[in-house]
Amino acid sequence: MKDNRTNNTSFIAEGTTLKADITSEGNIHISGTADGQIITKQHLILNDSGRITGNTIAKTAMISGLIEGDLRVTETLKLHSKARVLGNIYAKYLVTEEGAEINGMLRIGSEVKVLTEQVVKEVPLQKKAG
Repeated sequence: MKDNRTNNTSFIAEGTTLKADITSEGNIHISGTADGQIITKQHLILNDSGRITGNTIAKTAMISGLIEGDLRVTETLKLHSKARVLGNIYAKYLVTEEGAEINGMLRIGSEVKVLTEQVVKEVPLQKKAG
């Protein structure tokens, strides 16, 4: 029997704010606001109206909105022209469009996948104080 979990996509719509840590086997598409740690074993799409406040881990990511926190991508990260990342970026491959903003350290290369997998295994979801 085929495993369909990777075909599933979770959406956070524009105008919606979700305050929680999110872990998904499938894709995550954010047009609203996510306040918490995001981990997906598949694809992350952050639209230009989207915002993430927290550390984020994904297999691949296409970012057009704002991320306040570290971003780890085990394969390809694409930053569109309206993307803003206020935190460190770790990715195997990085594609940026003119206008994308990064305020943090960049670490690009094949060792990023190993580093990211270690983080997922060793660090449990961190709870926010309050």
